[in-house]
Amino acid sequence: MAATIKDIARETGLSLATISKYINGGNLREKNRIAIENAIKKLDYHVNEYARGLKSKKSRTVGVVLPELADLFNMKIVSVIERALQENGYSVIICDSQKNLDQEARSVEFLLNKQVDGIINIPMGNVSKHLRPAVEHNIPILLLDRPLEDLNGIASCVLIDNQGAARMAVRRLLEAGHRKIGIVVGPAEFYTAQMRL
Repeated sequence: MAATIKDIARETGLSLATISKYINGGNLREKNRIAIENAIKKLDYHVNEYARGLKSKKSRTVGVVLPELADLFNMKIVSVIERALQENGYSVIICDSQKNLDQEARSVEFLLNKQVDGIINIPMGNVSKHLRPAVEHNIPILLLDRPLEDLNGIASCVLIDNQGAARMAVRRLLEAGHRKIGIVVGPAEFYTAQMRL
């Protein structure tokens, strides 16, 4: 059976309040901190994140909904997101929408059922219908790469300067003497494709 904070308190002779203060990052006397750390090692204690979440009403989990996980761009984004969240004590649930709008909506519903603390989304379409349940539950939303105009002021959005990047690329080609310049972009309905064009 897994050790509890009561076991740590018994082992150290310290109060539950002191043990809880240590676990939650509070300042303690050096001798108490050392006693608690030794008991944690001896008893192989691990914080029960599920129980902590029930008490705090926070899961310390963020959901990420992507159009397609196999895409190199998305894989790199997931890697950075996961590292940043883990460094801040959060875990990640990644959902692949498989380029399907219905699956994207089911992914958001799945994440809400898991009681995530936030949702990061690279949206597939131009409307936020799939995110409306998260908005209704006051779950923070972060959009990546593509804004949704009907979520302006509700969701945060991280974008690159697609127009500026396209301008720089064309300028370099012109400076190199090229005059017949083509562009390959994604689907015409995507924000990024529109801005680059």
